[in-house]
Amino acid sequence: MFTQKFLISVILVGICCAIPASAALVTYCGVTGCSDSSSFFASATTGDTFQNIDVTANSLGTSYTDATTGAEFEDPMGLNGIASPTGWPAGTAITTGAGVSTMTITLPSSVSAIDFYVGMMSYSNFTISATDSTGGTFSSGYFAQTSLTTPLFFGITTNSTFASFTITSQGPGDEITLDDISVGSQEAPTPEAATLLLVATGLFMMSYFRRRRAPAQAASRGTVRTMSTGITPA
Repeated sequence: MFTQKFLISVILVGICCAIPASAALVTYCGVTGCSDSSSFFASATTGDTFQNIDVTANSLGTSYTDATTGAEFEDPMGLNGIASPTGWPAGTAITTGAGVSTMTITLPSSVSAIDFYVGMMSYSNFTISATDSTGGTFSSGYFAQTSLTTPLFFGITTNSTFASFTITSQGPGDEITLDDISVGSQEAPTPEAATLLLVATGLFMMSYFRRRRAPAQAASRGTVRTMSTGITPA
């Protein structure tokens, strides 16, 4: 009995070791509360598979869904695809209409990382907040952009998946602009070889001891026990 309980404990430990740790939401940017720069983000997401979001250069309405990734962008002032401003990554950027805008980005359930360059057309201050699927949140202070030609990098990761995040302009008449947007998904976690060996060994040993006990139990059931009364027959 002790051996069986011990082996069960070993298997449970092995299984627990194979389960990922609880969710953690981490941001990468150049303000207080963020790990600085895109290089840290790149190092943290080496195991992720990324897809770029390509925006067409025209009016996108108040809601735009990327056909490849399923990421949805919304702003009541309207959205537009525009040529990237000078100094920004090459390609087409997505921008809100002029006004005090809040862009909401809703992400598909598979997304565990996202990064982009962000700024305001009149480089007003802005805020970013994010929520992942476990309720983990990030809420920035004010991001301060110094020039239209100097966008700010922003990246965010979680070891669960994302729900949504919002970007809010703090300046009247300004426009939120995002460029070089990409979303990443983690590969399914796999147990380490040592963990698999531990679990397999425990299962083998349990099977081995069960087979050894079976003949002993059968012999015990087939034994006829006699009792002496101490009385000698006449």
